[in-house]
Amino acid sequence: MAGGAGNQAGDDDGSAGSAEYAAVGGGVYNSAGGRSATVAGGESNEAASQGAAIGGGYDNTAGAEGATVGGGEENTASGWVATIGGGWDNAAGAVATVGGGAHNSANGDFCTIGGGSSNMAGAEGTSVGGGFGNTAGNAYSTIGGGERNITGNNHAPCRAACSTSIRRL
Repeated sequence: MAGGAGNQAGDDDGSAGSAEYAAVGGGVYNSAGGRSATVAGGESNEAASQGAAIGGGYDNTAGAEGATVGGGEENTASGWVATIGGGWDNAAGAVATVGGGAHNSANGDFCTIGGGSSNMAGAEGTSVGGGFGNTAGNAYSTIGGGERNITGNNHAPCRAACSTSIRRL
């Protein structure tokens, strides 16, 4: 730990080797609890698994192996190597990426959301470039942007997977 206040590098089991190489650079109330996990700064951020990383921001969680949150507020990268660049209240699952925006959810494997607000990519390989309220619900479908567009006839799996992470502004 380099500085700040109320930060923790390692977990609570009292063993020096349980979260080897974990690091917190600064900020306040940050936690790096996994092996080689890192929180560079910010406030109330948690890198909870091996190799998880958070650059900064407030109340972000990188909860799976290799998950990354660059910054922003209340973002959750919960899947293996999930990535969130920033924004507010975004969620990414396994091998999924959210670039930014607000209230976006990429919870299908290999999904991408570039930005915008309240977009969902919940089936495998789907992508939404941006816009508002778009749902990419069929596997390997893409929505470039716009408002309230839906791919495919059966988008129920996406709504079920994403509904807990999406809130309207």
